[in-house]
Amino acid sequence: MIRAKRAEVLTIAYLANPQRFRHPPTPPKLPESTWINEPPKDNTDTEHAA
Repeated sequence: MIRAKRAEVLTIAYLANPQRFRHPPTPPKLPESTWINEPPKDNTDTEHAA
């Protein structure tokens, strides 16, 4: 839904000012995961030691 709305806004911007773009814009793909603090990739434990 967010990506579709973003595509709509980009299309409107492109139609209003096509000279500002090299080609019709498309919204970037959404990331598969997002982290504030990404856990280490080598840590396979799911529980913390107490």
